[in-house]
Amino acid sequence: MCIRDRYIGESLRENKVLVVLNLNSNKIGDEDTKIISNSLKSNRVLSLIHLESNKIGDEGAKGLGEALKFNNTLTRLHLYSNYVGDEGAMFLSEALEVNTTLKELDLGDNELEDEGWEALKQAAKENPKINISLYT
Repeated sequence: MCIRDRYIGESLRENKVLVVLNLNSNKIGDEDTKIISNSLKSNRVLSLIHLESNKIGDEGAKGLGEALKFNNTLTRLHLYSNYVGDEGAMFLSEALEVNTTLKELDLGDNELEDEGWEALKQAAKENPKINISLYT
């Protein structure tokens, strides 16, 4: 964990003002995403996170999925152009069964195959208020 990651995690936990966080194209990987995810469990302000064009894979998606089970303020999560595969999609799908505040999940241009697509499609049926974008 680098100093930047630690500060981002601490800042998000203490945040009471910031509602949009844009971390596009910051070379954020799975470990960084886990730090952000842990902070999201207690953050009650953020509504939109941009994590497009990073290096987030299945383990990062797992962390985000866990965070979504606790977070009730995030309404949009953008993960376009990362490395999330079927396993990561499964973790996010499980979270969508519990989380009813997320309205938009962008997973376009990731590494999803049939199993991941099917899990997300099922999650969308269970939670019809969510818009899941899978466009490449």
